[in-house]
Amino acid sequence: MSMQDRPARPGRTKPVPAADAGVDPVDFRPSSPPPETPAAPASAPAPAPSAKTPPPTEPAPSVGPQATVQLGVNVHPDVAQLVAQIKASTGLSKRAIVEKAILDTWRKS
Repeated sequence: MSMQDRPARPGRTKPVPAADAGVDPVDFRPSSPPPETPAAPASAPAPAPSAKTPPPTEPAPSVGPQATVQLGVNVHPDVAQLVAQIKASTGLSKRAIVEKAILDTWRKS
């Protein structure tokens, strides 16, 4: 079969980028506003909390002592550098350093 007898091949095409290419998944916002829901009937406004009452606390999640939760947070480079220095000097893991800092700061005695 010679070249003249072969059918013509379609031209090559370039890949087409996805519609959401360049959108950071962390900053994702829908392109259209969500549909409006009917407004709830007006009721008496809730009383303002007084300065003497402590803020309501949410119950702790019911997880076993061995369970962990993925946080997936990004930290400032200065904080990452400080955690790395603490890890090098103490031998603790990054996770242990962060957990200790949070518990020492926020745990009520």
